[in-house]
Amino acid sequence: MSGMTTYDWLQLAEVPRRFVIRAPGGNVTLTMPGGSDVVMGQFAPWEAGVLAVDDWFLIQVKNPTGSHAVWLADAAGCVQTYNVMALRHHSASAADQALADRIADKLRSFIVAIFTNNDFAFGRPWQILRLLGERTVRSLARIMPKHGLIRQHVDVTDLAATPIPVSATTTLDAAAAARALDVDWASHVIDAVERGALRWPAISQPGDVDDVVSIPIHNRFIVLRCTERKQNLVWYVLVSLANGKQMKSLGLFFPTTGALVTRDYQNMRQDARSDLEFFLGQLFRRFWDTARALAATQNAAKVGFALILRPPEKAHLGHYICNDMSIVDRLVHEVSDQAPALKRVYVLGSSQGLEFYGPLENIFPELEGRIDRAHATIVDAGADALANRLQPLVVQENFVTNRVRQRLLQAANLDPNVSFIKKMERDVYAGGKHVDELLPKRFIVLGLRLQDRTLPDLTAFYCLLMERLLAVDPDLGFVIDGLNTPGGGRRGEAFRSFTASDPARLLLTREDEAVERIRRHFESRNVRIVDCVGSSMCVNLFWIARACMFVAPHGGGLAKYRWAANLPGYVLTSAINLRHSGNLRIYDGVNIQEDPAAIAFTETDEVKDLFSAGMTYDHSGRSIEPWPGGFSSVNFEIDRERVLMKIIAFFDAIQKDGGTSWAAAALPCLTDAEPVA
Repeated sequence: MSGMTTYDWLQLAEVPRRFVIRAPGGNVTLTMPGGSDVVMGQFAPWEAGVLAVDDWFLIQVKNPTGSHAVWLADAAGCVQTYNVMALRHHSASAADQALADRIADKLRSFIVAIFTNNDFAFGRPWQILRLLGERTVRSLARIMPKHGLIRQHVDVTDLAATPIPVSATTTLDAAAAARALDVDWASHVIDAVERGALRWPAISQPGDVDDVVSIPIHNRFIVLRCTERKQNLVWYVLVSLANGKQMKSLGLFFPTTGALVTRDYQNMRQDARSDLEFFLGQLFRRFWDTARALAATQNAAKVGFALILRPPEKAHLGHYICNDMSIVDRLVHEVSDQAPALKRVYVLGSSQGLEFYGPLENIFPELEGRIDRAHATIVDAGADALANRLQPLVVQENFVTNRVRQRLLQAANLDPNVSFIKKMERDVYAGGKHVDELLPKRFIVLGLRLQDRTLPDLTAFYCLLMERLLAVDPDLGFVIDGLNTPGGGRRGEAFRSFTASDPARLLLTREDEAVERIRRHFESRNVRIVDCVGSSMCVNLFWIARACMFVAPHGGGLAKYRWAANLPGYVLTSAINLRHSGNLRIYDGVNIQEDPAAIAFTETDEVKDLFSAGMTYDHSGRSIEPWPGGFSSVNFEIDRERVLMKIIAFFDAIQKDGGTSWAAAALPCLTDAEPVA
């Protein structure tokens, strides 16, 4: 019948010839492949799909208007009249509940068969998964745990006393579970690229699994599908895609028995626990996105690896250095011959200008020709990698080396806008006028933060600070730093702030006004001020590298001063962050960066937090305000005289120490107006 499609991708010779679905609007008669004609009743054109597992059949019917339902039928020709997308236990008779139980239990076996099927030629899983759909999985979730995919949560420590079966032939003990869970993900990936093959510890025997495929299913996690052929065992590892070293295996899932094995589940952070509950639905939802690629690569050797960088919604100028650039650097330097097995690097969201520090190949010339900017999501990039027989990897580092800093500054030095600035300086030399007559020998960076976590009138404080510093050294110059734009275009959209509620364009306007206030304050004096608000990141780094120190409120901008240029400086922050933020010292800790320059912070008795009336605290003493990034966004006042004196003392100490920044010492070409060889 026109408009009717029956899928012929299963061998169903034993299937009865015809089923009658007693739909509310009238009967729908289906004939399975190999049977006689198909009659769809009065609702043509319908589409029907059929999936067989054991002695049951799953039948989906839908039409172009969006009407959509799924039924189950047994081999005797008995079609259940229950829509499996409406599975529920509430407000149902005992008979209905029994029927729901029966259907849900069989539906689970369909899903388990898909998760554990190793012959990807069988059933074309992408079509099967389309047939079931995410709504069916949600229906199962309503009646979990009785019929859901997760039948039991098990802690690794409990396995010491009581190992659990994970298949008909395999029992999982604590030692095997610990081997599979406690893997240093970043080091494991480095080793995989070095060896040319991704491995994972087996749970049925010593050594590694026979096959492991990484499947990016969400921007928060990647799933590893592990196969142990001798035991006919398929199981999954959920890897959390948190920042840096927080990337780890959250759990092991065994579809056949429904066991989810975790470490310290009861004390796990709630967001991680939610991830575990959420991940199975996402795995099922996304599995068919990659199933076609899995089918293509199942019997073909992988030819290499593909690294997928941070998705646009998680983009951050600091994490881009500490996590993303650092792992690329490790792969290039720790793997012999610039990581030949790393065939492709996916830069997501490049159309949004999210390569903060310029094109990746400018920073890592070794990757020339291996960059892919055609995909927007981790899922899309992962499917493309698998289709090209590449193992997709999502991995990050959490340590900034001097080598990474040097790469970033070298790339900035080669930026066309920076080259133009340096050409102007060379023209000054050629004209017989020394550049020192235009530029001071020492700059201080003053970082603007006008949205939150700052002083109510930061501009006024900076004017006063500049007065005091100029009294100590009249030849000082100042770099006023703020939000950056992807191309340095003043009308372009700035890189977004994670905590700001106002649009980035409005913040740029405020910062422009702040710079203008500072200029007016010093308009009668010959004070050299460089305005970097709205500049490109490379131009910004060029000027930051010329500075001897910075002063700024705590925020993402410190990544430019500390992780890119390793500049000494003084940080303004609130008492609540000084007391309670676990991330306060990320820009000076030796555990997160190499050779950090000197840094100082305001102290709790020098600041007064400006909480709203009636604001309370949680058990950790933190404000109930949202804490993006682990910081309170509350503004604060300071004891100006005490803080000014400390900043002056910090500046004096820097000068006595030589007054040369790490960047100037490491890359004199960036601060020297002479041509670069």
